[in-house]
Amino acid sequence: MSQTPNVTEMKHVVVFGMNGTLTPASLYLAPLLRRGHAVTWVTKGDTTDALRKPNVASIDATAFATDDALLDALLDAHAARPVDAVVSFIEEWVPIAARAAARFGLDLNDATTARCSTDKYAMRCALASYGVTIPRFHLVTTANEALEAAADTGYPCVLKPVRSSGSRGVKVVRNPDELLDTLRWTTGVALAETGRAEALVESYVPGPEYSAEVVVADGEVRFVGFTEKYLIGGDFRDEVGHVHPMPFDADTAAIAEATVRATVAAVGVRAGGCHVEFKLHDGHAWIMEIATRLGGALIPTLVQLATGVDLIDLTYAACLGEPLGDVRPTRARSAGIRFVSVTEPTTLHGVAVPRTVTAIPGVLRADVFARANTPITPTSSGGQRVASVVACHADRETLLDSLTRSAATLRDALFASDAPAPLRARPDAPQTVEIP
Repeated sequence: MSQTPNVTEMKHVVVFGMNGTLTPASLYLAPLLRRGHAVTWVTKGDTTDALRKPNVASIDATAFATDDALLDALLDAHAARPVDAVVSFIEEWVPIAARAAARFGLDLNDATTARCSTDKYAMRCALASYGVTIPRFHLVTTANEALEAAADTGYPCVLKPVRSSGSRGVKVVRNPDELLDTLRWTTGVALAETGRAEALVESYVPGPEYSAEVVVADGEVRFVGFTEKYLIGGDFRDEVGHVHPMPFDADTAAIAEATVRATVAAVGVRAGGCHVEFKLHDGHAWIMEIATRLGGALIPTLVQLATGVDLIDLTYAACLGEPLGDVRPTRARSAGIRFVSVTEPTTLHGVAVPRTVTAIPGVLRADVFARANTPITPTSSGGQRVASVVACHADRETLLDSLTRSAATLRDALFASDAPAPLRARPDAPQTVEIP
């Protein structure tokens, strides 16, 4: 595990985070509380026990009508105790985190970097100007523009909102009729999230998908590792699982690392964790997108389980201007998460996790996100996650087999008509994964 620097001076860190089953506040607070720092935690309405800690103040973002009003509240917190770093683990709050850092006089990621990592058109333009390998792309707002763009990219092509996360509104389309039908959905997602009905039409790049997990300190990229991504299948881009690390051969790793470094430089990242998604095709690493935050879906925990490296701790160190030290792995395992997803309307009958799931080699935990005896209607992104399984093992093939078997076993238990249901559909407080 990466070592926490010896810290004698209390620092004040503003953190934009959530408090869900897979993103418990305690997981992200722990490194700062271990260092003895003060925290202002910005979340949405959640003030659970995880936030009732000494030196932790919470701000409910839903109490503010505008970002400017929220920023004023953060300036009040800064006036009471000067802020030393601002970190966002949430995509939608990356821009306001950059604004806050600038107002506090901190040399962290600026508004341009925030825009280039959350606005996919700005991102594509920045990467293209830097010579990074990316798909052909066009910004469209009308049906005619979309048809003209697809004539340039060819079919299949990919439609995606200019701003969104979690693969919402993203789909591979294979002909003009499907393009026009999907465009209404995609621009609808964009309009709901940003107020602008803008989409990108991109050329489709075949090949498997991966992500690079990196930490940037004073502009220097430190690689922690690569993660393999598993998709739901078909033409939607929903993720059903991740496994870390991905053991690339030396040549492939070198190609991916060089492209990721260029990507980080192109968007101007100065400090913090980054999650860079890419495909391997035709001897190149094709950048799908860069997030100037850590990956979701428990990826930081998978990294720590597999390698001993604490991505969250390193992110704070980078943003506080502290030395990162040695980020090389201290253990050689594989860790993964697999989601139980549904793609057709159905009913979840139970939420109890059977012992046959946790008895499978390497399985550490299983979580159910929905309530018993409730209809499940998949989202228009291709599916809906109802549960997940996390596992870790010294042998990668054993891990992959355990994730497949445990997810299938859990699915069977949840959707069986005679599935037992406990009195509570889910625990009152989210679980955390203990790092063995």
